[in-house]
Amino acid sequence: GVWAQCPSQGLDDGSWAGWDRSIGLRTLGTTIDAISTPNAYPTGGSGSRFVFNSDTSLYDPYTGGELPLVPPGGNYSIRLGDQNDGAAAERLKKSFLVSNENALFTLYFAAVSERPNHPEDRQPIFGARLLDQNDSTIFCTDVRYIPNFTNYPTKNYNYDNGTSNPTKIEWANWQVITLDLRPYLGQIVTVEVANGDCGLSQHFSYGYFSIECNPARFEYDWCMKEDPLTLVAPPGFEEYIWNNGVLSDTSEFFGMDEGDSVVCQLISNNGCESKLAEALSGSDVFAQFSAQFDTGLIAAVFNNTSYAYQANLDSVWWDFGDGSSSSELSPIHTYDSFGIFQVILYARNDSGCLDST
Repeated sequence: GVWAQCPSQGLDDGSWAGWDRSIGLRTLGTTIDAISTPNAYPTGGSGSRFVFNSDTSLYDPYTGGELPLVPPGGNYSIRLGDQNDGAAAERLKKSFLVSNENALFTLYFAAVSERPNHPEDRQPIFGARLLDQNDSTIFCTDVRYIPNFTNYPTKNYNYDNGTSNPTKIEWANWQVITLDLRPYLGQIVTVEVANGDCGLSQHFSYGYFSIECNPARFEYDWCMKEDPLTLVAPPGFEEYIWNNGVLSDTSEFFGMDEGDSVVCQLISNNGCESKLAEALSGSDVFAQFSAQFDTGLIAAVFNNTSYAYQANLDSVWWDFGDGSSSSELSPIHTYDSFGIFQVILYARNDSGCLDST
């Protein structure tokens, strides 16, 4: 089936909803096409080949306890594969509809394998990719980890297996890659994650991953009288280059007007680039009132004429200057005696903007 939400659904709760699980054998090759998985994983199947992790305190023993099972800041991961060899292969696959809300697709992954002295096409392999509706690999979405042949930072570890020959391990710590799927808005895209032991049935491999989706837009709340304006770019990119020269995920802009354009170049861990541009839009609130006085009753009738711009007036609060207050929209207030009182009206819109007069 096709899901309209982020494909993380079904993974983040360990239910596998919407995901196809299949198993098979690792054949020769250097792409995940060499991971042949023609057999559906049994419904309700258990075991160690598809494992849901949610305990953020656990670490992988084959890395000397250095690799957390869940990516930093995350709340789950999936382990694909296990510590058994035999050229075993596993695959997870799910199709989803690309929308504005899930257009930035983030893959977190880490990999652990034995370190055989094999040619590249026979090494263990862990990888992921996105396929368009024609089953063609989308540019820049082919992610692969192959021991001894990877571009990702790796570490080696000798795992004590109880014999005189420890298991030689190579592993890659958590990597983050964010892919911009806006060119595929309204189209069906398939995410595929696969793992295969070495092609000679002698060495194991497994990988961890999780998925996150974000909308392709800046995060900001702009009350237009405020300066500067702070914008936060979407997470998951390696580099950020704003049009004001700032090189972090957060940037301040001064003297901005509604409709001004802000641009940020986004560079992912794998070097792929995209650009996010947005015309600014904000809201505001303007506190104002008039008053009429009844000297006989020592009372004031306040007429609240506050208004909100591109938002709704949410609340008001009056300080009558004599220690009394009110949250009525247009109150009548009686004073104890004649005098000069400083009356202040505070107004707030439903976007959180404040003003007073």
